[in-house]
Amino acid sequence: MANPGHLKILKEGVNAWFDWRVKNPGIIPDLRGAVLGPAYLRRWNLRGANLAEADLHAADLYAADLGGADLGGVDLIEADLHDADLSGAILTAGKFSGAASTGRYSVRRISPRRPSSRQTSSRQISGVRTCAERTSEGRT
Repeated sequence: MANPGHLKILKEGVNAWFDWRVKNPGIIPDLRGAVLGPAYLRRWNLRGANLAEADLHAADLYAADLGGADLGGVDLIEADLHDADLSGAILTAGKFSGAASTGRYSVRRISPRRPSSRQTSSRQISGVRTCAERTSEGRT
């Protein structure tokens, strides 16, 4: 089950997430089982995050940093993974049908920097739920 505090920060948007990651470099984001699709997560720092069993169906993960993330059992069907960094990520038992990528999985150095206002464009994450919440709503 995802950490409710981590989901709350994620829902606040890219700037809140960026600030939290910079201030808490030793904390591994726990987003296990979270329903994040079809979220706009372009260029987000999800390095090392626990996204096991998360629903990222049709998520926009263009150039996202997923290096070292636990993506075991994750649903990435129809997700945009172009230029995403998946170096060292755990990809066991995931669903990838229709996921688009350039196949660039090499290790690259990513410096922490605040996303430009054009990248954030006041987009926030909405509709983020855990699998348990989705099931209680009658959806599986």
